[in-house]
Amino acid sequence: MTAYRYLIIGGGMTADAAVRGIRELDADGAIGVIGAEPDPPYNRPPLTKALWKGDPLESIWRKTGDAGIDLHLGRRVTALDLPGKKVIDDHGDDHSFEKLLLATGARPRLLPFGGDAVIYYRTLEDYRRVRAVAAKAGPIVVIGGGFIGSEIAAGLVGNGCRVTMLFPEPGIGFRLFPESLSTFVADYYRGKGVEVLAGEKVASASEARAAFVAAVPERLTEIQQGMFDEAKARLDANIRADITSFDQLAAQHHGSATKVPSLVLACEPANPSVHKNYSMIYSSHISWSSPTTPTPLELYPALAFDRLFRDEVGRADKSVLDSVREEAHGLRNRISQSDQRRLDEYLSSVREVEQRIDDAGKDRRLQGWRPTLAKPDLPRPADGIPQDIDQHMRLMCDILVLGFQTDTTRITTLKLNNDH
Repeated sequence: MTAYRYLIIGGGMTADAAVRGIRELDADGAIGVIGAEPDPPYNRPPLTKALWKGDPLESIWRKTGDAGIDLHLGRRVTALDLPGKKVIDDHGDDHSFEKLLLATGARPRLLPFGGDAVIYYRTLEDYRRVRAVAAKAGPIVVIGGGFIGSEIAAGLVGNGCRVTMLFPEPGIGFRLFPESLSTFVADYYRGKGVEVLAGEKVASASEARAAFVAAVPERLTEIQQGMFDEAKARLDANIRADITSFDQLAAQHHGSATKVPSLVLACEPANPSVHKNYSMIYSSHISWSSPTTPTPLELYPALAFDRLFRDEVGRADKSVLDSVREEAHGLRNRISQSDQRRLDEYLSSVREVEQRIDDAGKDRRLQGWRPTLAKPDLPRPADGIPQDIDQHMRLMCDILVLGFQTDTTRITTLKLNNDH
């Protein structure tokens, strides 16, 4: 059994970066890397770019072995014993560890046909296979119109190959670009000699007709899937954050000192959907009033402003400045000149933000969408980046600052977007 202070499962760029990071802190600790590929860690981007433009193969190596580590290449881990702190590989060898890092990456999703006739483009070995196919100057079909598919198609055409791209989306990079840009890119590829078959799906693949290179989405490895399933099994049936967020803990203890105990603002609504059996509600909320209850988000600048400064529904048609003018007038006679200047600054700040909200509402520039069955106030925003998001974010930031300046609240959170 080989013993390591640090054992890394996975032999890609992440493993190399981990080795370099460890060596910055521990120059002598034993490090072992187990990788399924026969090659040591290398840079992956050149597989679709530089190598097709003439760069030598030697340029891609990351020289991980120079860090004084053990590389176990062409091996897969078949058993992981966490309590015993050891793993077993497919050669039957045991490796013990003090600390373990899983850096296994993912695997391509296999098509339900084609078998070995389809080259799933991901590794250096895949590059070698496609290079051999390209040397035969036969037709090559690239399955997939995403980032990798478009790059390998460009590399093949640049090396004189006859290339057909085939994918179900309307254009190249459709999941990355607006539709108009995606179709423009598809037309550009056609102009460079690529036969682009958009909106099509592959039903079969035969080596007798062409070489097939698949650039399709990846799936989890067995180890990743096992960890995913175990984590999923441990989740309660109910949504749980397992904590009350710090802002709400602070509000419970100190919120009574101000009019608004806490203000929770956002520029995008919560996402209630489920992705891969997990609720997106976790990443849609940064504030939780209890382990099972996310704090409601305030999306609308006008309502956030009202919550800070308007006490009654009956006063909603009055300016905040108007509602405090009499009190301010009486207060002015009892304070010093320096305090009068601060009062004027406060009233000016309130008036400015209030006016900006009113102006934005008149110009239909606010982020909020408040439809009615008869006639919506605004058409539904297009998917993707919301309209006037910059205006929305600036207003929310100003309202946050105004709440602090006026000591209306001392606890505020602001979620700018759902960055999943």
